[in-house]
Amino acid sequence: MKAIVVFLVCTAFCKNYGILLNGSCNFYNYRHTSNIMVLSHILLNNGFTESELVVFSGENAMCDPRNIDSSRVYLSETFSIPAPAVYV
Repeated sequence: MKAIVVFLVCTAFCKNYGILLNGSCNFYNYRHTSNIMVLSHILLNNGFTESELVVFSGENAMCDPRNIDSSRVYLSETFSIPAPAVYV
């Protein structure tokens, strides 16, 4: 019985962290950067805070001068999200 109580108490006070890693560098790998940004957007909309989310990315395609629309991140022709204000 004690083990069940300890398990329930431990799971009640757990904290989740998200670690997203993008090792791809280059504007032509926009898809990899957009996947990381969309995943971070999904995690933030589902209860994660910015302090619980760590994103490692080799390059930010949103700041690249070849990017036509830096205000949005496009995952496909029909699905996009607003680009994060600061993505360092």
